[in-house]
Amino acid sequence: MFSLPICSAADCGRWAIRDRDVCRDHLDDPGGYDREIARQLADSETITDLNITSAELQDLDLSGKIIERCILSHVNLRGVSLANSRIRLVFFDFSVLTDCSFKGAKLHSVVFAGSQIDGCDFSGSDLLRCNFCGAQCQETLFDESDLYASRFIAARLSRVGFKDCNLKQVRFEHAQISEADFRYSNTEDAFFEKKAQTL
Repeated sequence: MFSLPICSAADCGRWAIRDRDVCRDHLDDPGGYDREIARQLADSETITDLNITSAELQDLDLSGKIIERCILSHVNLRGVSLANSRIRLVFFDFSVLTDCSFKGAKLHSVVFAGSQIDGCDFSGSDLLRCNFCGAQCQETLFDESDLYASRFIAARLSRVGFKDCNLKQVRFEHAQISEADFRYSNTEDAFFEKKAQTL
């Protein structure tokens, strides 16, 4: 993993973001920074070793990109397309994702823990060993996706589509699930309840 300098603001302690010596909270013009970083991302085919914690990005086309070893914690993404991208070792934890597309993407070891995911489309994707623990997810599609060994532990899933998915070793323990569509998926290979321990 890449090195992360600390914000130069007194007594801050947060990581500094890409191309700055401060975190986003200490930027003079956060909106201007978001526009600058959006242009950089759009112009790059491969995005690696990037920290843009708390950035706000809207209506951005990042489809087909290769994205690896990045920190996008606490970001706010609205209308962002990551369709057909290859995403590996990326943190989206505690982020807000609204109307975003990951359709046909290949995700490996990506963290969405604690995020709010609303109206997003992950259909036709590979989501291998991804972490959705504690996420609040609604009106979102995972249809026809391979979710091997991903985790939705303690997530809140409302009106979510898991139609015709590979659910082998997917963990849903303690999740609150309502109006979800699991048709044609191998639910017998997933974990929905915490098993009692034998002493």
